[in-house]
Parts: sequence; C-alpha cells; structure tokens
Amino acid sequence: MLLAVVLFLGLKEVLPSRIFPEAPTANANIVVDSLMLEALLEEENYAEQEQTKDTIPGESMSIETLEKPQPTSTHKYLTHFFEKLYQLEEQETTQVRIAYFGDSMTDGDYIVQDLRRFFQEEFGGKGVGFVSITSESAASRGSIRHSYSNNWHTQSYVNVKQPSRPFGVNGHVFFANDTLETTWVEYKASYQKNVNELHNPILFYGKSDNKEAYVELFYDGDTAKVVKPLYTDDKLNTV
Repeated sequence: MLLAVVLFLGLKEVLPSRIFPEAPTANANIVVDSLMLEALLEEENYAEQEQTKDTIPGESMSIETLEKPQPTSTHKYLTHFFEKLYQLEEQETTQVRIAYFGDSMTDGDYIVQDLRRFFQEEFGGKGVGFVSITSESAASRGSIRHSYSNNWHTQSYVNVKQPSRPFGVNGHVFFANDTLETTWVEYKASYQKNVNELHNPILFYGKSDNKEAYVELFYDGDTAKVVKPLYTDDKLNTV
C-alpha cells in the first residue's frame, strides 16, 4: 500500500492534467455508420423545429383549446384522433373509445387510469375500460379489484406462436376447460371517480364447439345467481 502511494505521488508530477481530452479529436480509425448519421440528422431537424415551432399554424393545439384540427407535420398521425374528440364536443351522442397499448404499466393501469380520468372529466363517460381475465398486475391495480381462480389455461403471444383460438386485444387467450373445479373471475369496482361501479360489464369470448356453455353471474356476494347461455358460433361474441 505504501509503495503504491509513493508511486502515485511520484508519477503525478509527470502525468498530464487530463488523461482524456474533452474535445473530440479527428481519427482516421473511427468509423461513422449510417445509423449514427441518421440520428445526427434527426437531431438537427428537431432543433430547427424547436426554433420555428412558434410560427407554425396549429402547433399550439391542445385539449384545453381544442378547435377543428388542421393537419401539420407534427400532428398528422393524431389528426383522426383529434377529429373524433372534436365531434364528441359537438355531438353529445357520439362515443369515442381509446385503446392504449403498452407493457406492464398498462396492465396494472398505473398510467392509463390517470389518462382515462382526464379524458372522462373533459368529455364525459364512465367505466374502467378493458380488463383481462387474469393479470400478473391484478393485486396492485387500484382502479378495479380483480381476482380469479388459478385453473385458467392461458396462451400468450410471448410463448405461443399458434394459439388454439385467436388472441384477444391484449395478446392473450384464456380457456375455462377444468372439468373438476369451477373456473371463476371476480371484478369489484373501486372508490375512484367514474369507476365506483361497474356500469355495463361486457364479457368478450370466442368461438367454440361447446353448445352447452354458460356463465353464472353473482352480484355483491349474493347467493342468488343469474345463468346466461354463451352462444359460441361467431369468432367474437359478447354477453
């Protein structure tokens, strides 16, 4: 240890103040690929847009000051979306359904619940949106209390390339094919605004050769149940 300290103090006097210079140096051995060139070009274009965005018509468009949207280079992919919101303001009978695709943060409703609440407060509407049959994030979800039996058979796009039935919008398909025990799922409304009750729950299910399929509904823990047959002729069915 003492030898290392003495060696460092001795070499400190002859070493340069900075071993690695801050300014880049030209070197013939450095190769700039096409991806890096594209990134640099995009950065230059973004800087130019930032400098001129105050002079671009319609650039300051927002939900608070929503007017009939005009296509711009920035909003061209959202023009149809803003047109639907504009129609919703003009016609109270119009409905707009928004699909937000993402990863586990979407599955647990962490981000989407706030976004959904903002839109509902601005444009009206109620409900929690699409909820899966099973979910790894069910226990931590705040917008709805979600529980289910552990005997659901699940196929996911993550590990199955050719599912027995087409995947749903969340990339999963669930099968209640346990003949020994009941397969169940339970949803309870939370105390959050606009989702404090399940206003119009709809079950989406697929095609099946089982012509005797049915679902039993229980409300608020009541012992009385409602039995509804499941018609399974179409590729996508609802009840």
